Amino acid sequence: MLDRIRGQLEQLSSAERKVADLVLEQPYTVIQAAVAEIARNAGVSQPTVIRFCRTVGCSGLPDFKLKLAGSLVTGVPYVHSSVRPEDPTSEIVAKVFDNTVSALLKCRNDVNPQAIEAAVRLLTDANRIEFYGLGNSGIIAADAQHKFFRFGIPTVAYSDTHIQMMAASVLGRMTCWWPSPAPAAPWSSWTRWTWRWPPAPR
Repeated sequence: MLDRIRGQLEQLSSAERKVADLVLEQPYTVIQAAVAEIARNAGVSQPTVIRFCRTVGCSGLPDFKLKLAGSLVTGVPYVHSSVRPEDPTSEIVAKVFDNTVSALLKCRNDVNPQAIEAAVRLLTDANRIEFYGLGNSGIIAADAQHKFFRFGIPTVAYSDTHIQMMAASVLGRMTCWWPSPAPAAPWSSWTRWTWRWPPAPR
């Protein structure tokens, strides 16, 4: 429904466009609002709200709300809605959760299964796993270390750049390091230190 409204924006009258803008900005609020409240928030008359609903292919406001609610449940748009100071609490909550769901769905659709399988093989074959991270990523590295050591594999997390470089320089042949983000330090530093893994057989 939101995509349909966006596609018809140019065909709407100026008054109907105000209703469309309100729906696109606050869809969850519109679903719960009465026609008088929608008209007041959009700055138009109540008949304009009804005309807008019919223009976008609905028989009236109740039918429009049902279709709008259905579109929000079955598909989350891949856009991050900006939270505005004037947004009501219900709209802020909806936007925050929608943004999170959108990010997860995008990750699910963009993930490379072959890359995941390759990473899993490296991790399961490793005798030791090291996690490197700086700043906020240091917390992520520590959390990963906390989770992975439960598999019975020795793990460690480093958040200091100098310790990371020293640790990387002595990585064993079956040690797997995981920078968060990748790379945590400039590429030149990482390429200088990580070429040692895996080391040549002695």
